[in-house]
Amino acid sequence: MKKTILYTVLALGMTAVSCSRSGLEGPRQPGEPNKTPVTAAFSSVAVPAPITAYSNAPDSKASLDLTDGGIDGQVHDLWAVQYDAAGKLVGTPYYTADIPAGTPAVGGSGLDYTYDGLSLRLTSSGGAAHTVCFVANTHNGSLFTVDNDVSTLDRLRETVLGIGDEYRPAAAAGVVMMGSYTGEVASGTPVTGVRLERLAAKVVFKYKTSLPGFTVSGVQLKNVPAGFRFAEAAAGNVNFPAVTADSHIDYPAEDLAKAAPDGDYKKIVWYMPENLSRASAPVPAVGDRTPDKSDGRPAYVEVSGILNAGGQCRKAVYRILLGDLGSAGTSFADFNVKRNHIYTVTLDVQGVNAGDNRITVESFDMSNCGMVSPNGSDSVTFDIRKCLNNGFTTEQALNAMLGASSTLTADVLWQDGNVIGTSDIALDKVNGLLTVKSTKVTEGNAVVALYPDGNKAQGTVLWSWHIWVTKYRPDEAGIATRAANTAYPVTGGQVHTYGTEFQKENGLSRVIMDRNLGATAALYKLVTTNAENYPTYGLFYQWGRKDPFPKAPEGDVVQGSVASQPTYNSQGEPVGFTEKVLGPVTIATAVKNPKVFYYNETEPYDWNSVPDDGLWGDGAPKSAYDPCPKGWRIAPIGTWDDFSVLTSFNLDPSWVEMNVELAGGLYAAGSVNAFYPAAGLRHWSGAALYNVGFSGFSSTSTVHGDNIYLMAFDCNGVNPRSDGHRRARGFQVRCIQE
Repeated sequence: MKKTILYTVLALGMTAVSCSRSGLEGPRQPGEPNKTPVTAAFSSVAVPAPITAYSNAPDSKASLDLTDGGIDGQVHDLWAVQYDAAGKLVGTPYYTADIPAGTPAVGGSGLDYTYDGLSLRLTSSGGAAHTVCFVANTHNGSLFTVDNDVSTLDRLRETVLGIGDEYRPAAAAGVVMMGSYTGEVASGTPVTGVRLERLAAKVVFKYKTSLPGFTVSGVQLKNVPAGFRFAEAAAGNVNFPAVTADSHIDYPAEDLAKAAPDGDYKKIVWYMPENLSRASAPVPAVGDRTPDKSDGRPAYVEVSGILNAGGQCRKAVYRILLGDLGSAGTSFADFNVKRNHIYTVTLDVQGVNAGDNRITVESFDMSNCGMVSPNGSDSVTFDIRKCLNNGFTTEQALNAMLGASSTLTADVLWQDGNVIGTSDIALDKVNGLLTVKSTKVTEGNAVVALYPDGNKAQGTVLWSWHIWVTKYRPDEAGIATRAANTAYPVTGGQVHTYGTEFQKENGLSRVIMDRNLGATAALYKLVTTNAENYPTYGLFYQWGRKDPFPKAPEGDVVQGSVASQPTYNSQGEPVGFTEKVLGPVTIATAVKNPKVFYYNETEPYDWNSVPDDGLWGDGAPKSAYDPCPKGWRIAPIGTWDDFSVLTSFNLDPSWVEMNVELAGGLYAAGSVNAFYPAAGLRHWSGAALYNVGFSGFSSTSTVHGDNIYLMAFDCNGVNPRSDGHRRARGFQVRCIQE
């Protein structure tokens, strides 16, 4: 794909901000300050000669473009801060908004606007040379007062003007500028030769797309310094500002509806503080201009889009680092964004070049489960074309459902707590994407269903997804060669390998989760209370089905009952126990009714009227019905072969039958302590609960005739290859890396 970035360095403009310093020692000087009337003449500095750089790579609210109005060099208000030869403050910082009319500069003078006859009140220098710093367009008459310590010239240079969430220019406020005068300060002696330079760079981003099926969905400027620095960067190859935890921010994502038209392009304008970023690794080509090539924080434009082609949606992200590539377009290691310059980036998306390291492409989640954190810190986006696996929707029918006027609806089918609200579900009906997050504070589980016409009656579900709200992040383990019987720490828990049989079956690179699918906690010891044990239970799954069922209720359980933990809708209203219906039924019926537990009391005790040994993809690529999150799948037979009654699986000696507070087993070997709770099962006869607090299970993807293999244990021991279990039963599962 051909992609173009054009950087043009020209003049720029901006608006005022408040000083980030506060509560510091204010200026206190003896004498009678600011008694000397002084006339000042000053000017705003124009840009350097234009520099154009070309790259054959892919190429915000729409801020006011001051340059287009020819007013980016105007001065509206001015501070004068005076220092003696030793760099100590003299008098009191002087502020005025009474600025004489500026005159546009002409004739290649290197100036934008000139000003003559400004009246200031300073302090006589008595023939000595003083330095007067001029700061224009702060639009803040209390900036350099007792709340801000500028008692020395060095302190002034250390001061930072914080920009908040984003720096936005306005014609009435102008662009923050700074300049200085060094010489005698005396009545009747004009202060001249003051050149004010903008402290900001301007970034102009223009974009369009020539790629069929591609929609730009987001534009954002990232790694922006958090404030303007009065100091100039030291000469040489530096990071400026120095990188700290709060030195840089990301501007908010843009409202693309406000992007200004510019011919065939849309245009967005930002203003940002100077940002110099040093290269830390070779950058041999433009496609290698990525943030990790710097030990600073290089500023970049991030463009995300949705590519809808080939029956699947993909997300493409372009990260275009700012900088000056030079007249030959080959200065690939330049990541500097300098004050008083403009950087123009033009992007025409014509394709997705897999060889360009600045582009990442991700297919939207086609799994049946997504993991999200509480508090809305992340989300998961599903491609609803997954519902073409339901057996009753064709691609033509689905395409007919999509569009701005679509009646598709998504909502919580059930949840085991207050984990997903209506506002946490976003349905992109044009591109066929379902995005879910959790703005709640608790961990738990929800099933979100997609309905064709807003009718949420049972039997109308097109597809449904399990949302696992958890702080657990097993993906952090990545793929690597692993040792046997090793625990690897990740956010919120661990991932494990077991012994040599596990390695033989699953390869050296795979790990298994430390908890059951849907569990809200994991343990690495034998339990002593129900408060510890119950959160580790996880959910029930019928073999071959993608959707979970709620776990048993907490506390004493009536064996043979059909009770479950409490479940609710998106409004927090109780929705009662999962329905049970006598089967068998087709896969299509099961998909339409994800809340129904289909039991079967006759041979072969399968919920499925057309038994299918490949529903969980055993020995094949991950199946369309596998219930695990992206990158994970149901563990196969052999995963638990290292567990044995005599050595590996140590059972709690105080565990007694039906003791829900103590029931569980621990695999302890090497650095692994893997706890399995005795969460019981749902029976093929009437969906009844049995063995809660007495037995635990992990279903495999592997079948054995009409039955399935699973790891089963109770207080008498463990069977890693238990094979007499019917497919209509409900068991726990544990996921292993794909």
